[in-house]
Amino acid sequence: LREYPQNELLAHLLGYTGFLNNDELQNAKESAEDDQVGKTGLEKYYDEYLRGENGVQADVRDSLGRAIDTRVVNLPRKGNYLETYIDGEFQEYFYRRLASGIRSLNTRAGAVGIALDPRNGDVLALVSYPSYDNNLFVRPGNNKSRVALINDPNKPLFNRAVSGAYN
Repeated sequence: LREYPQNELLAHLLGYTGFLNNDELQNAKESAEDDQVGKTGLEKYYDEYLRGENGVQADVRDSLGRAIDTRVVNLPRKGNYLETYIDGEFQEYFYRRLASGIRSLNTRAGAVGIALDPRNGDVLALVSYPSYDNNLFVRPGNNKSRVALINDPNKPLFNRAVSGAYN
């Protein structure tokens, strides 16, 4: 399971994981219905690289169906690590300044910010406001909070930085 310690600061950039929906399950190779996959952000883009592989266990049963032995056929393989050029302190500063500016205008949404390194194009910070806590999608039991996010008129799940169309 993922844990996102920065909550709303990196939510749009990192994205979140969730269970496979029916379409994803039909198109996914070697996936089980209880697998978690990247749904948005870097989690989605690098899902195959980050996810790893499930292990395989075989249960040996007698003629009455009682388990008599368990054998590990394949051990699970941990996924890979991903390193980015995001500057955590700059990301936080950028987010806080953007949020403060939006609130000072007496509005609640519509801000976007991307900071690139002019020498090589590396993304140093990427902010969409309003944001959300991507930890809500990690564990079961947060349905009311998820529904509230989906129905929020400010659309905090919409990544304005990469999906918005602007002049």
